[in-house]
Amino acid sequence: HITVNQMYVRYMVPQGGDGNPPVVMVHGATLTGKSWETTPDGRMGWDEYFVRKRHPVYVPDQVGRGRSGFNQGVFNNVRAGNAAVTDQPAVFRFSDEVVWPNFRFGAAPGAPYPDSQFPVSAVDELAKQGVPDVSRLLPTPNPTFKALSDLAVQLNGAVVMGHSQSGPFPLEAALLNPAATKALVLVEPGRCPATYTDEQVKVLATIPILVVFGDHRDTPTGISIRPSWQLSF
Repeated sequence: HITVNQMYVRYMVPQGGDGNPPVVMVHGATLTGKSWETTPDGRMGWDEYFVRKRHPVYVPDQVGRGRSGFNQGVFNNVRAGNAAVTDQPAVFRFSDEVVWPNFRFGAAPGAPYPDSQFPVSAVDELAKQGVPDVSRLLPTPNPTFKALSDLAVQLNGAVVMGHSQSGPFPLEAALLNPAATKALVLVEPGRCPATYTDEQVKVLATIPILVVFGDHRDTPTGISIRPSWQLSF
């Protein structure tokens, strides 16, 4: 593994993969890079699949998550009486009540759509990959953006892939250094920032971008505190 600007990155480089662009896979909310290592029902993960196709693969944990660690100072300050309890950020983790409609497994927990392609018997295994999300501790802009851009520069160009919460992360990394991103892949992006200027859109238009969604896209996903992705595109 390597560390790039506080971001822990695990990587696999296949033999004979010279010339194939590296792929950087960034996980979504309440998850870590583990989500790329295996499917919930135990099949080969995307990272190994791409390595078998002779692509070097780099799997980071977002800054403030998983093996990248987080700043516990704010919690220690409260414990020591040097800060108010209200100064602590919210700690978020998906519940079944949110996951089923938000990930479009079914309208309610335990009630999958008849044609659901997700192996719903493995939902509990997906839950085991979840970790507390303290990303609200992070400054703005999210330091993961620059870490991804710097990693792409170190790799002499890379395909950057985001998922769900990190769906827009490849866009942000590309805007920091367009020459370092060979292509962008947004898998089930949770949102697409609507604040980009015309100049930023022109920059992104020069980079190949693939956006991938699954089925049941018309299902409202604005459940609980999570926004509906339909309102973000």
